[in-house]
Amino acid sequence: MLILTDIASACNDAALASILAILRRILNLIQIIGPILAIVSMVIHITMLVKDPEDKKRMKKLHNSILALFILFFVPVFVNVTMGLLGDGTTFSSCWNNAIEPSNNNGERYVSPYDDNRKSEVYTNQGDYQK
Repeated sequence: MLILTDIASACNDAALASILAILRRILNLIQIIGPILAIVSMVIHITMLVKDPEDKKRMKKLHNSILALFILFFVPVFVNVTMGLLGDGTTFSSCWNNAIEPSNNNGERYVSPYDDNRKSEVYTNQGDYQK
């Protein structure tokens, strides 16, 4: 029981939640943007190899681009799968899986124009309006 309360108290820290949310967002961006940049780099190296097929340095750079493509895509996947499999086994994985981005709305909520429970702000009498 003591372990569960320690995990809960460690994960309730707002700074830790925002750091973990930022880390998750960075990993998602790396997973999306990284392979795109690696593919662009591969295309550039392939076109240079077509122009000069004897260039050994280009072949090494193409090999590095392919390796970077796989690493940039699979490292975030590996981290998320590992944290998911660990579940609540460790404090960090528990906090990682339960990290929620803090809201910035300060209690405000969206009122749909189709919501039947909203107040009507249109008055029929001119005296009802505040000055």
